[in-house]
Amino acid sequence: MLTSMIEEELTKAGFACVRAASDRGAQRALEAGQPFDVLLTDVNLGEGVTGFDLGRFARRRQPHMRIVYMSGEADARDWMTFGVQGSDYIAKPFTLDNLRALMTRRGAPELEDSADTQTD
Repeated sequence: MLTSMIEEELTKAGFACVRAASDRGAQRALEAGQPFDVLLTDVNLGEGVTGFDLGRFARRRQPHMRIVYMSGEADARDWMTFGVQGSDYIAKPFTLDNLRALMTRRGAPELEDSADTQTD
């Protein structure tokens, strides 16, 4: 249900979303060769790899992809230790407005010329 709400909100914000039901589904989508601007992943993906692992996997395939981690368990210290360089983090619970603001702050094609972009 949360993923559906997030997907709907990001679609409204202009993102084309591809939702994966598992870490392996996300890895298959990344291996298919379609370029992605952003990977939004939970840190805790259940059994299998973590969102931190998935972020590293994504960056190996698409080095300029923006990675955004979300978590209700891992904190900013975990993100700074295990997250990929230049990634972002949002703690759960968060509002959809806060997530949309984070996602559109940089990396979105229509906002690339914004003065509010960050460097890695």
